[in-house]
Amino acid sequence: MKKSYLLFCCLFGCLPFLVSCDNDEKIIDSTIVGKWQLTKYKEFGVMDGKYITASGTNNTYREYMPNGKVKFYYADGTDGTPLTYTIEGETLRMESTESQLWTEYKFEITGSNLKLTYLKSNMFCVTGELEEGIYKKID
Repeated sequence: MKKSYLLFCCLFGCLPFLVSCDNDEKIIDSTIVGKWQLTKYKEFGVMDGKYITASGTNNTYREYMPNGKVKFYYADGTDGTPLTYTIEGETLRMESTESQLWTEYKFEITGSNLKLTYLKSNMFCVTGELEEGIYKKID
């Protein structure tokens, strides 16, 4: 009887590990979902690390969607490269859907402001790339 009980417990104890379903659906931090407007930023190798106010041609928007995609809108009316994003802890990782390029940022949301700080990337050159950006939620 003891052996049957032990076998019974082992089978039901292992059942959750044996039965699984493939779920490709991404879990997204809902606080980032929405449309964000760049208000100021720092670029690597530009302006000695001082903030630049976003206006005119450098006034961009990014929209994080609940399905794990992010869309960019530029002041000249063009859209950026399609990207996907994932969040793990305080790290936001954006990947190109057209190439193997990716960039990771530390992200912080305070009220209606989003701050992205560059962590790492597999791109070769970072001069002129976003080192830190402050965005305001508009949608």
